[in-house]
Amino acid sequence: MEAIITKIFTLISEHFLGFSILISLMIFRKPIASLIERLTNLYIRKGDSEIKLNTGESPRISTQPPEKTKEHVLGKQAEIQKEEENIESFWLLDVMKAISENHIPDARKRFEEHQRSETDTIKRESDKAFFLRLLFGAGADDTAISQLERMAYSATDEGLKQNILTHLSVCFRQSARTKDEIEHWEQAIGLFKSARHVTKAIISLADALMADKRPQEAKGKLTERLRTVSSNEEKYDLFMALSEAESSMGNYNIAVYCKDKALEFDPDNRGGLFQAAYQASKQNINDIAVRNYETLLGMDRNNFSAWNNRAVLAAEADINIKAADGYRTASNLGETLAMANQGRLLLNAGFAYEAKKIAEEAAKMENPHENVYSLLRDIPRFRREQEEKWQKLVDKVTERQGLIREYTNARYFGPGGSFEGKWILPDGKEIDIEISGDELKAAWQESTGYSPIGMGLFSSVRQETRYNIELSGKVTLSSFEGTYTKLKEGEKRESISSLLIDSSTNPDIPCIGYLSDGGMALTLLAKDYKKDFSLLLKKSS
Repeated sequence: MEAIITKIFTLISEHFLGFSILISLMIFRKPIASLIERLTNLYIRKGDSEIKLNTGESPRISTQPPEKTKEHVLGKQAEIQKEEENIESFWLLDVMKAISENHIPDARKRFEEHQRSETDTIKRESDKAFFLRLLFGAGADDTAISQLERMAYSATDEGLKQNILTHLSVCFRQSARTKDEIEHWEQAIGLFKSARHVTKAIISLADALMADKRPQEAKGKLTERLRTVSSNEEKYDLFMALSEAESSMGNYNIAVYCKDKALEFDPDNRGGLFQAAYQASKQNINDIAVRNYETLLGMDRNNFSAWNNRAVLAAEADINIKAADGYRTASNLGETLAMANQGRLLLNAGFAYEAKKIAEEAAKMENPHENVYSLLRDIPRFRREQEEKWQKLVDKVTERQGLIREYTNARYFGPGGSFEGKWILPDGKEIDIEISGDELKAAWQESTGYSPIGMGLFSSVRQETRYNIELSGKVTLSSFEGTYTKLKEGEKRESISSLLIDSSTNPDIPCIGYLSDGGMALTLLAKDYKKDFSLLLKKSS
């Protein structure tokens, strides 16, 4: 029971903004294990897939666990399982339900019953501090702050004192008394003898300073303390807090580095590994993310969230076999988000049938992720879009086939006519085509509308965009084969060619052409059907 109670207190303390959600769930008396799982799952989109964030930090793993017999371990597990099954009788659930329904007398009565049965003095005082915090948050006890102050300063156990001060701090935060919260922690630092508790108080002070929009001061407090501590545990916590300070200042990449640095002092912290990997991925620092997911999976092969998230990163790196393997592993562990991601990967690769099969299987599982239904909706839409795209391609190549046959006929039979002379473009502009032997050359300028220059109030000022066009190649009877080149005025071919990344940016379009209508029409089209280029010129009379 102690482990379960600790988990509940930790969740509420660290995620107090979600307290109202927690109360609502408590009212419906869901099993506590399911409740915790639902509270700690968040998601972030990465491309077509989603990464899962588990906000509940795993407990630190001791490098030297105490020895226990198999029977003792099994007995303890059975005991915990029994306690989880009977969790609805736990006093905190009854108290929170009563408070949420504004039955304050019932809440007080249930809490007093618990206090009478609690024999551990420190635990009893800790529970009282938490109860006062709940009452204050519900607006049911205006004396909560003064009571917590008296309890904190009279407590002799430093762990209890820290606990009470934290509840008091939350009350200050809830009532928008940030200045009082800061002063509260500044005074509290001097109350502790233990270096560990001093560090915790400084971290809490830094958090209050960040809430007061003073992240630079918070950072200063943390770095100053970081230079003096020697324990790995304190260094871990300080770097994690420093990550929050950097993030609040907008230094998101540095925040990622701090969180990763913290792991150097607690390398077995599975929760920390997951959080560091997740935040790194969120900032597209995928090298740190991949490394930490690899480390985490080396320790926990059943972490389906890590398998899913690592698969997303593999897909982003175009290592799709590894991505599919990761999604499959997570899916086999019951992660429906991974099944949706796996289906999305298959759908994007064209395997709609296989994607639908996986999505339908995931939809039959308990509490499937919403992306499963999104995938099921997208599959028929993708099919329609692919059909439409294919039909457009068929229409295009059908037209091109007719033009290419005309070109082939002109190349071998030549219906007559001459390329040389004056020709009229579709916009009515007249150009000259020159022939020297079997070489064809033409050059002209083209305007493609107007583009804005300047910004703000001056963005309405516009200038015409001009291009220099060149057509060159070889004539065979009534056919032409060569290159159509389009360069923005002022640009040089050398400067563009040196920056080319793919063929789509190449200003040169290999093309073919032919004369028709007794030599009075010239049709040009790209050799590559993927290039959307064609041009019809009319001979000037």
